Amino acid sequence: MISPMHDSVDNEEALRMQTMGKDELRVILGTDPRLVSDLYMYKKTEKYIRQNISTTQQTAIKQILTQKQTQNNERFNELRQRVDGLMGKAKMIISGSDVEVGGSDPVGRINTGFADLIKRTYPNLKMLRGREYKETEIAQFLKLGEGELFGDDEKCLSEPESEILGKIKITGSKGLRMVLKTLLSDFNRKPYGWSDNATLCNLAKLCARGKVEVKSDSNILDNSELEQALRNTRGYGNIIIEPQVDFTQSQIRALKDFFEDFFDKPAQAGEAKALGQEAGEAFTALVADLRVLVSQCEGYPFQDALQKVLDVTIPLAGKPYTFYLVDLAGQLDDLLDLKEDVLDPIRGFLGGSQKDIFVEARSFLAEQDSNFAYVEDHKSAELEEIMSDPLCYKGTAMQKAKDLMKDLKAKTGKQVLFERQAAREKIDGYKAQLGQMNSFQALPPENQTQYLDECEASLQQLDDQKLIAVIRDNVRLFEDVELPKMLQRINDQGKEEGDCKDKPQVTYVVSGSVAVPFEKKILESEADVEGYVDALKEAYLSKIISHIHIHIQIKSN
Repeated sequence: MISPMHDSVDNEEALRMQTMGKDELRVILGTDPRLVSDLYMYKKTEKYIRQNISTTQQTAIKQILTQKQTQNNERFNELRQRVDGLMGKAKMIISGSDVEVGGSDPVGRINTGFADLIKRTYPNLKMLRGREYKETEIAQFLKLGEGELFGDDEKCLSEPESEILGKIKITGSKGLRMVLKTLLSDFNRKPYGWSDNATLCNLAKLCARGKVEVKSDSNILDNSELEQALRNTRGYGNIIIEPQVDFTQSQIRALKDFFEDFFDKPAQAGEAKALGQEAGEAFTALVADLRVLVSQCEGYPFQDALQKVLDVTIPLAGKPYTFYLVDLAGQLDDLLDLKEDVLDPIRGFLGGSQKDIFVEARSFLAEQDSNFAYVEDHKSAELEEIMSDPLCYKGTAMQKAKDLMKDLKAKTGKQVLFERQAAREKIDGYKAQLGQMNSFQALPPENQTQYLDECEASLQQLDDQKLIAVIRDNVRLFEDVELPKMLQRINDQGKEEGDCKDKPQVTYVVSGSVAVPFEKKILESEADVEGYVDALKEAYLSKIISHIHIHIQIKSN
């Protein structure tokens, strides 16, 4: 501010030259000798009144001083008006050039002059287009999607973004590291004059586009960590910014095509970094899904094949985005083959009717395994081979298993019915023999009914049995244990009913338990047969003499 009191107030050319190369606004008020003398008079009078009005004791002098103070205040108001007048006509100069300012309002003229000074000092401030950025907007810009950023091509970058990216690239090309603190300082100064928020918000846009990487301790920051780093002023000196590695369109296209083929959906991102991050997230999700599938395949012969897929994909999850654009390229074909040959068929198997067939066949084999020994058919071995085949999820294996299971069900079902019927005929035969015994007929009707009911209970047990071995065991149990016990009880009860206490005590055994002393184990001639019959006769007679009655077992045809 050049007032009338300045030594060079009359030398405008000198004042103008002094502004050359300086970032300042110079306001020249012009000359007004009376203004200077009146200003001196005002200050002298003010000082005199201040020094004397509080010390004088005379009323008349105080009145004079008070009157002088009023006059001096009026002088001050007049001075203000005259200064306003000079300001309204003052010349304003920036770097030797006049500032064109209209009007006579001092405040308006000064504001206009400073606005012009800012434009000349910070010509790149106009890149912000008058936009005022806020710290709270950093998070919003970091989350902007590709569509909101209008593509990832260099031509789509805004002026501020391009300027920041260029500064980072130039620094990197010199072998230097761009630190966030330095970046903010560079854009605070000429020719930018940007606020820290303006620089941070446009840097956030570059991060969202994947044009730059922000690192702390060599670790790439993303998401919430990145936002926190950009807002933590104390850590700016340790935050390193580097331009993202440039990837070729062929690399991006290759990853996009692989992504769609491998994950059965198109990638949402089109820019390299976002695409790499999306691939990493997809692999992480796939690993989680495969872990569940592997646990669900417990007992399936192809569990190991699915585990192999999991083992291959685990190292591919959670990698830096650059890995998926560069290092993964050598594995793309193998991964697609693994998906086509193993993963997709197993997924289809588990999600369709093949799984139902497998579960049914596995249950059928478990239930009927002991019956297959009684069915002369190789199909059970074929079915077991299919069910244990690690490749059973492929081709028509399950359809073949279904057909084999259908045939085996029919044959085993038929054999079970046959065995059940044969068992019933045996027990019915013993039941009939029981009813023909004299000792049985001598019993009261209620006792007879009791024994017949016991036979009927054994018959009913057969109806619930589906295993041939169990059916035969039930018959054997009836012949060897239950029937002899009934015969013994009938004999004992008949003895009591007849009051034949002097009659010898009789016990019952089954014919199979009677030992026949015969040396030869194989009958090869008529003489052998006759010899064995004699030995059998002698053994049986020995039992009868000992009051042991023999229960002859009925043999099925």
